[in-house]
Amino acid sequence: MIRIVLIMLIALSFVGSTSAQDTMRVKRIYLVDVTKSMIGEGKINGKYNATEDIFDMLKVDLASTLSSKSICDEDEIVIIPFTNKVFDKITGRGSDKFELADKVRNLTTKPGDTNIDDAWLAGVKELDSNKINLLFLMTDGIHNCGPDINELYKHLGEWNDNVYNLAFYFMLTQNAESDKIDSIAKTKITMETIHSSNIKINILQLHRGYSTNLRGKSRFNAEMPLLGGSCDPVELKHVKMSLDDNSYYSIEKYQVFTNKVLLTLKVKPDIKTLPITQNNTITFTWNDSKQVHWNSTTKQWDVIKDESSKTYILPKTVNIQIDNLGTRTMTIH
Repeated sequence: MIRIVLIMLIALSFVGSTSAQDTMRVKRIYLVDVTKSMIGEGKINGKYNATEDIFDMLKVDLASTLSSKSICDEDEIVIIPFTNKVFDKITGRGSDKFELADKVRNLTTKPGDTNIDDAWLAGVKELDSNKINLLFLMTDGIHNCGPDINELYKHLGEWNDNVYNLAFYFMLTQNAESDKIDSIAKTKITMETIHSSNIKINILQLHRGYSTNLRGKSRFNAEMPLLGGSCDPVELKHVKMSLDDNSYYSIEKYQVFTNKVLLTLKVKPDIKTLPITQNNTITFTWNDSKQVHWNSTTKQWDVIKDESSKTYILPKTVNIQIDNLGTRTMTIH
């Protein structure tokens, strides 16, 4: 009789989560509408001074975001103001956050209509394939000058749905509402439209796949790092996560932070034999602590919850491969 010991040890690892990816830098690109409509001097249905004055609030929120601890010193920051054309960009790094915040506070509106297509293309041109790109477009109106609006739809549809790219299209008021743009964003994994003037959001950008090895244990801890984590992580207690229905495993407990997800997985009771490899999915859900909805009857935004932050996790569903690999003994008679 010969006994052969097979050693199959795989350390806790994550698909798509190499050390190189974990150290990738973040580039934040902000496209800011500076048309006169942002200070209430826009025209609607031939009537002047008919838009909402939201510019000061936007500047305060954006300056606060830039100077927050969630911005890392190594982050690259680009701010591009636009009206019917794009203006000189403001650039810097997270280490310059306070100077950049001051420059945002000093932004002024300018004459001109709203050319979102040129602004969008200017933002796309800034994407860096060696970095995690966060692109934010903020407008209170619709594209109404420059290229035909179908060009804008075309360019939005060409968004590179790369795991390293993440785009947010802020429709700051009801005048910016667009069912067409909403429908385009829904075809993309890494693009979201946000119907709110609240630009303060927590962004969790996950790898699309993770793997972990339980090595014969009935309970085991796993850590899921994010692609671009916060430099001052906080726990997001309102984010929920669930494991798909399966025969072998369940989530016992978890914590979601702005730089990683911690969870404890356990084997379900009365399971005698586990598969060597089991593919599952984890789904994230959350309730924004502030939600707004445009009320077509009252013609105003209704606040659903009166608090101050929003959360976006992309992708909302990720794959997790649970392996049961370790030291195994084979007996040959």
